[in-house]
Amino acid sequence: MHAGGTHHQSFLLEARMLAVYQVKYQFVVFDPVSKTLSLYSDTAAPLGVYTTADTRIRREALPPRALLSLPTVPSPLPSPLDGGTITSAWGIALPDTSGAWGSTLRGVRVVPTGQIQTVEATPQTVNAGTIVLSDNQGNAVAVGVRGQMGSIRSFKLTGSAWREL
Repeated sequence: MHAGGTHHQSFLLEARMLAVYQVKYQFVVFDPVSKTLSLYSDTAAPLGVYTTADTRIRREALPPRALLSLPTVPSPLPSPLDGGTITSAWGIALPDTSGAWGSTLRGVRVVPTGQIQTVEATPQTVNAGTIVLSDNQGNAVAVGVRGQMGSIRSFKLTGSAWREL
């Protein structure tokens, strides 16, 4: 199950590296329906906005049993980043539904300074966001994102506590 968390982490780290070195926006796109992660480079107008004309760099499927959902226990689920409570499996602002995002895709953009931002109508730097994947066997992983610093960390739920991978 921890592969789902490390997949998200590797895509975010690659997007950050490419954004800084290519001085170009990068988008990490997660499709919870098809369970795929994709990395896109912002190569089409308007710049800074994910469109179907942007160039896909890579795409990978998550493990079949990985679901974008909170585990049933513990409840409430503590955040691995700040000790608060996680209330949503996608703990980052949802994308603007216009353009290529539609209503089911989730994602973030990484700017040329390396900061990680939401893809709302007015993008904001992710303060402390958490993405949680779980399965029907009680396993759960999380990716913690602190966008200002470009920090991306993976965790595995062990009992009622998070352990960094």
